[in-house]
Amino acid sequence: MCYNNNEIINRREEREATSRDHLLFFVVVYLPLQGQRCGPPSFIMQQPPKDIFLNVNKIMSYNDAVYSYIVTPRGVGKTYGFFKWCINRYIKHDECTVYLRRSRNNIDLAFTGNTFYQVMADNFPDVKYKILTSKNVFQIGDDPVITGASLLDDESLKSVGYPKVKYIILDEFLSESEGYLRNEIFKIKNIRETVLRLRSGKFFFF
Repeated sequence: MCYNNNEIINRREEREATSRDHLLFFVVVYLPLQGQRCGPPSFIMQQPPKDIFLNVNKIMSYNDAVYSYIVTPRGVGKTYGFFKWCINRYIKHDECTVYLRRSRNNIDLAFTGNTFYQVMADNFPDVKYKILTSKNVFQIGDDPVITGASLLDDESLKSVGYPKVKYIILDEFLSESEGYLRNEIFKIKNIRETVLRLRSGKFFFF
């Protein structure tokens, strides 16, 4: 079942009135074109055709869940949008992020590609930053604002503290070619417990 924007707002208010503090999962299926049909996620977010890029701030306005799943077509700016949002959260609230991919090779590519450079040039041109490609860390000052890791690193992450991390992102959680790891769900659970400890935080899958 699909919902229009007014129905989304009404459903949000109904949810907040009943169990705001107990929401565990939140699903967004993003439809850049109106009139498309879909399955039964928690919310459907539609944006006008002239604005095909994912609006992360709008997702966050609906989202109080521990685990959030964002399903979209390719090319709508998920990674760019979430990097921008996470960097802005650090600048305004001193909150950091752990960015995950399934394989170590994909994490390396994320930190050697041009996405971080483009996000900073477009949105934060006056902010000084460093990308430590050997450690897969995006850094402002001395703070690791976004730390990259593979799901395969769930054990090695235990030896590091993440006191400022409030957000964990797993990019490309739906695998089209490389398949899924053995015991993947337990690795995700271990990483969340390792990084967030007993702090409140959010885990995004997209």
